[in-house]
Amino acid sequence: MVKTSYKVSNLAEFQARLREAQGVANDLTEPLEAIAADWYRSERGSFAYPGAGPYRDLTARYKVRKRRAVGAVYPILVRTGRLKKSATDPSSLDSVVAIRDRKYLTIDSRVPYARHVQAWRPFFFVGPEARQYATPDQVARPTRWKKILTSYLLQHLGFSVGRAA
Repeated sequence: MVKTSYKVSNLAEFQARLREAQGVANDLTEPLEAIAADWYRSERGSFAYPGAGPYRDLTARYKVRKRRAVGAVYPILVRTGRLKKSATDPSSLDSVVAIRDRKYLTIDSRVPYARHVQAWRPFFFVGPEARQYATPDQVARPTRWKKILTSYLLQHLGFSVGRAA
């Protein structure tokens, strides 16, 4: 068995840095705003497929109804455009984006369709956990978001960092 021990020779400075790191981590507004912007930008791909894309195609009967109602069958996720706008434009009246307590980011939609489809989950999300529906840009979100958070924390702690995303 190997025993190790350490002594912090500059304990006061070390403790001050820990308090500083805690203070930075207590206000994540800036990186959460960047993550929200990335979310809305990367959602656009879900609505850009010229046909059914990765989704199960509509039934022949529904295609006829949709064409009569809105003039087109595709894109498959667009009927009135409310869902698309709420998921791709944070200024949409149906879009919900909120940062709570400077630490928690909520992105949601007021569109009833989105609530119906996403009802089995605690949040509105299509990404790495649903790869069959996610675009490559969406699959890469966790990596980009980790870089955004890491870069923010390192920068605010005085370390030199490269571009975050």
